[in-house]
Amino acid sequence: EALLFAYGSFRLIYHFEGPRWRALDGSTVVAAVAQRVPKDGTIPWLLLNVTAHENSRPGLELHPVTHISRVNTSGGVGPTGSCTPGDSRRVRYGADYVFWVPA
Repeated sequence: EALLFAYGSFRLIYHFEGPRWRALDGSTVVAAVAQRVPKDGTIPWLLLNVTAHENSRPGLELHPVTHISRVNTSGGVGPTGSCTPGDSRRVRYGADYVFWVPA
């Protein structure tokens, strides 16, 4: 999960399992990985296709989004070694997310 902040204005989008993104107005998109670009020492860059719009209608923030890119990543690589079943860990990462809409 992550909180995304927009450049130049106060906009907040919550990113969580699915993967899903939800804006403050409640509009939500679900996406699937279309392309993955591995990067040494960090999580990969991604191009995702939006596969579903939830709680969305014209005029809401995420309604027009068709694709999402994750670029300029840093960190996010999971711990190495064995794990205990049922345990989870949070791993810090940074990235730029680009939300694509039709022109």
